[in-house]
Amino acid sequence: MSDVVIPAISGLLAMLGAFIGAALTRRTEFEKWLRQARTEAFATFLHELHDTRLYATESYYDLPGTENEKSIKVTEAFAQLNKHVAQARLFMSDAGREELSSQVNELWVHSTADGGPAKRVHQVEDHMQRIQAILEKELTYMPWEVRWPFK
Repeated sequence: MSDVVIPAISGLLAMLGAFIGAALTRRTEFEKWLRQARTEAFATFLHELHDTRLYATESYYDLPGTENEKSIKVTEAFAQLNKHVAQARLFMSDAGREELSSQVNELWVHSTADGGPAKRVHQVEDHMQRIQAILEKELTYMPWEVRWPFK
């Protein structure tokens, strides 16, 4: 009887080890893919954010038109940025999503308010740094981990 039990237990343990190894490999591969996709989305978003900010400054100070026309051009640029914000939000925690949207909206307001972004250069820079910090913190976020607050 022991001639059958020991090989059976060994076979079951070998199968269990194979299943555990496959599960761990799958999780590791998913984490790798998630980090790569998140990094690409965040990099694209930051690139577009910087282009939008430069366009806002250029619109106010280099292009002809009234203050209202300039604000409309900046608003159109931020509307185009929203597709990249939406893509970046897909890879973020709930707290990060709300904070990112809030900071982008504040940046938009400071880029279209009376006088343009140069009158609020410190606020604009502050929002840009906060957005960068949010994205950097989100790079380590995994959906199955405990979510962290932003405060």
